[in-house]
Amino acid sequence: MQHLVIGVARGTALFLGGFLAVNGLLGLVGVIGLVRPGFDAGGLVVSTPFGLGLRIAFGALLFLWGLTPKAFDRASLRFVPCLAAAGLATIALLDARSTWSVFQTGAVTPRFPVPLSLGWSLLGFGLAWMARPRPEPVGRSWIQVTAMLIALGVFGSSFPAAQIVAYGMTDYRRSADVIVVFGARAYADGRPSDALADRVRTAVEVYHQGHAPRLIMSGGPGDGDVHEVEAMRNLAMQLGVPEAAIELDRGGLSTEATVLHTTASFREHGDTRVLAVSHDFHLPRIRMAYQRAGYAAVATVPAEEGQRLRRTPYLWLRETAAFWVYWARG
Repeated sequence: MQHLVIGVARGTALFLGGFLAVNGLLGLVGVIGLVRPGFDAGGLVVSTPFGLGLRIAFGALLFLWGLTPKAFDRASLRFVPCLAAAGLATIALLDARSTWSVFQTGAVTPRFPVPLSLGWSLLGFGLAWMARPRPEPVGRSWIQVTAMLIALGVFGSSFPAAQIVAYGMTDYRRSADVIVVFGARAYADGRPSDALADRVRTAVEVYHQGHAPRLIMSGGPGDGDVHEVEAMRNLAMQLGVPEAAIELDRGGLSTEATVLHTTASFREHGDTRVLAVSHDFHLPRIRMAYQRAGYAAVATVPAEEGQRLRRTPYLWLRETAAFWVYWARG
């Protein structure tokens, strides 16, 4: 049993420590101006240089312990992993408190009203308990290694889903210069698919609420002669948006292409405040793509679905892999 607990603790330490140390390092580099500012360090908003430095130190210690526990065999070092986990948990708890205060003001509308940082905090305190000093068990160490790998795999596969639930499902609509609508399938007869219609209707609602004076419709070719962006424009105009307020990006063949083309438009028009509209499972990846392009302050709005998309389970699985690919790139 002890091998199992230690194995789970090591897998948790590898994921929690490694992820937060890397994001903290990138956040610190952004704060001191070496790369684009405003990098969001994995859902934690404690972004002062001191807070980021603590996150890097605690995360690195946890990752090292998960990788080689024997490095902490000395009596003077046995409490280090436990204290590092508790430190990260406390930082996350402070963030959860500040996030809840924002929820209470009504500035954002979460569908799932529990901050992701609260999950980080609970995970950290649980790890602190599992990593407490204890005699090293003997025999059957393969159980420990297997449990470690399983725990690492579980966290790696479930974390993108947690990002979708805690971030993607939260509505951050606010005053902006422009609204970007990400494309989806348009049928051969020119009709928008359910996914595309959901995104356009939500963006039009945000427009009519007065949050932004302009929309950028971005997408690729449709199934027939009607391009996705033409189907998007037609629906938006039917819903009362004047054609002069709509800009078309016909080169939005992928998330990265849309981000590349729209950021060029932002620079041309002097846009600094941006809203991005797509489905909730897509929004964490959109946020990372805009961060990498230098627009970390892009706010996201999840599309309101007329009916649940039939391919939703597949789309969530696809986003799990895509999330880590985008994270590794930048």
